[in-house]
Amino acid sequence: MRGPQCEDARACEVVAVCRSLIGTFHLENCLKDLVSILVKSMRGVDAGILLLYDQSRDSLIPTSAHGYEFEKIEEIRLGDGESEIGRVFESGEVAIYGHEDLAESLKAAKGSMEEVPYEGRARTARFAIMPLVFDGVTVGCLLLENRKGDGASMDGLSEPFNRDFLRIIAEILALYIHGYQLLRRSQEKRLSELASLLSHELRTPLTCIKGYATALLREDTTWSPDTMRQFLEAIDSEANAMNDLIGSLMKSSMIEAGFLRIKKQPVLLERVARKAVEHASLRTQRHRFFVKFTQQFPVVEADPERIRQVFDNLLDNAIKYSPNGGLIVVQGRVRRKEVVISVADQGIGIGPESLNRLFEKFYRVKSDLGGMGLGLPVAREIVERHGGRIWAQSIPGKGSTFYFTLPLTKIGEPDGD
Repeated sequence: MRGPQCEDARACEVVAVCRSLIGTFHLENCLKDLVSILVKSMRGVDAGILLLYDQSRDSLIPTSAHGYEFEKIEEIRLGDGESEIGRVFESGEVAIYGHEDLAESLKAAKGSMEEVPYEGRARTARFAIMPLVFDGVTVGCLLLENRKGDGASMDGLSEPFNRDFLRIIAEILALYIHGYQLLRRSQEKRLSELASLLSHELRTPLTCIKGYATALLREDTTWSPDTMRQFLEAIDSEANAMNDLIGSLMKSSMIEAGFLRIKKQPVLLERVARKAVEHASLRTQRHRFFVKFTQQFPVVEADPERIRQVFDNLLDNAIKYSPNGGLIVVQGRVRRKEVVISVADQGIGIGPESLNRLFEKFYRVKSDLGGMGLGLPVAREIVERHGGRIWAQSIPGKGSTFYFTLPLTKIGEPDGD
């Protein structure tokens, strides 16, 4: 008979399961370790198997297990209504069994788990099969076993409260798996987009390099020294563009893989900004640059190399989106407990429908200006890792201004340069 203590214990288990799932969500291994996480979080559960529905194969397929030799069960395929697991999948109702039902429940026409050896030789005392349902769609089934048959085990699972407990766990798990599947599909879509972008962005410089190189190699034509130099400069420029593209991809991949390291030290931001502007001015003859920082601008604690990347990316963006040239202004000011840096251009501007998506990876404003859509996401990650914020304001046809902030700390004297 259940009482308040039993309900409190089950509630604590639900919380423990949620914490464990949230704390271990990694796209690559979250499903692999899922059953182990559940077994370690729930009282009276010693083993289990997660089976997810594969629409392309119209079968339930083992995805994760604890207490089994997974290589012995991973080839099993269960059709809709096949075995007790298949029937639970079909009915959508939790089912609880004793040991005498185990063999029948795990049999399948396309492979049987009846003969699968346990990692521990204990036999099952009681087990439960629950459907995993999200938004009315059953995405799989979870089998949980108790092999000890002790008083604190799953023996009381037939009670209504414990069935409700299993349903709650199943709902949490279904939501977790749905989130995983959404992320996986999103990742696959982004990989497809990346392949398309790479093909497009690399084809242009490669075609240019190939064209000029082929022209220089022609034996039936003699080129003047000036023409040859123009061809070689064009090849060099396109090679630099390819190098920048690959560099952006590498930086983005490092950030996504968690390899971005921030090494903070006292930094004079105006010096970093001026060096970035000096470098940017070498890439354009159509733009003028103006740098203005307030007097006695404070020293900030930051990674100078990473902040230089932020300036480089924002300046590249300003140059690209003001193809007719114009003034680019870099400003720095102090606002309460942070510094605010802005980079403003007089370019084509950005529509309001794109402003909120500018910092998404691979997102590009619709235009003929090219680019991989990597610079701004990298800048955002760097700024946020410093405890700052980054955003943009724009008026179509009049230009854009990008802002980022860095927190002030008590680490240095004001910059009196």
